[in-house]
Amino acid sequence: MKKAILSIANTARTLGAVIMIGLVSVTYTGCKQEGCTDVDANNFSEDADEDDGTCTYDYEQFVGTYGTTSPCVTGASWNTTIAASSTSKKKVVISNIGNLGSSATVVADVNGSTVQIPSQSTIDSDGDSWTISSSTGTLSGTSINITVTYTFGTSNLTCSETWNKQ
Repeated sequence: MKKAILSIANTARTLGAVIMIGLVSVTYTGCKQEGCTDVDANNFSEDADEDDGTCTYDYEQFVGTYGTTSPCVTGASWNTTIAASSTSKKKVVISNIGNLGSSATVVADVNGSTVQIPSQSTIDSDGDSWTISSSTGTLSGTSINITVTYTFGTSNLTCSETWNKQ
């Protein structure tokens, strides 16, 4: 009889352990929360521990081709292209800035609906070096209004440009 009671007690202990493991497993997997886990994203969720692929970024709204006009070049218009940066989700790459050719590329910072070009050098299609910078440009709908300063040698030209997304 003593052996039977010990056997029942051991079985109950084993069954209790199995139930406990099952409850811990259900509780653990039940607590996983999906969401955006990238701290650079607009919709980052501190509570998410599993990325669900829904992250959104400021740069996405800027990406595209823009028809550009500038009062600095009478009657001229050209296409400026904005692409995602491969180095940061808080930056974009702008090509054909100032109608200087596709090799004239600069990197700009994005924050919300604003874009700014920190001072940097670029090379135009003739191989000439330019320094480009801008004030903070604002995206409104599908247009960006931005003031860009072009420096060639010792000459500066500051232009209030409008970039309209095509």
